[in-house]
Amino acid sequence: MIKITLEEFTKLYDPIPRYQKEYKNAEKGLSLLTPSSFVVPELGGFLLDSYISLLEKYLCIEDEDIGYFVYECNDRPGSVTVNVGKENEKTYSISNIEELYFYLTETSE
Repeated sequence: MIKITLEEFTKLYDPIPRYQKEYKNAEKGLSLLTPSSFVVPELGGFLLDSYISLLEKYLCIEDEDIGYFVYECNDRPGSVTVNVGKENEKTYSISNIEELYFYLTETSE
C-alpha cells in the first residue's frame, strides 16, 4: 500500500459507507411501498464495485482487502478475521476503518 495517513485513508474510504447508508434508505423505502414483496434496489452497485477497485489500484493493494472488508462487514455486526502468513502466523480482527487501515499498513511492508 502506498504511504498515506489515516486521515487521508478515511477521506478516500468515506464514499463507501455513505453509499451503503443511501442504499439501506432506498431499500427501506421500497419495502414500505411493497410490504408483501422482497425488493432489491439496483442502485449503484456497479459504481461501488468500480470505486473499490480504483481505490485498491490507487493504493497498490493487491489482495482485494478493501472489497472483502466492505462486503463481509456490510450487514453483520462484529469483525472480519484475517489470517496472514503461510501458516496463519498472525491474525487480525477488523471491525472499523481504523483497524482496516492499520491492517493494510502493517501487512504491506
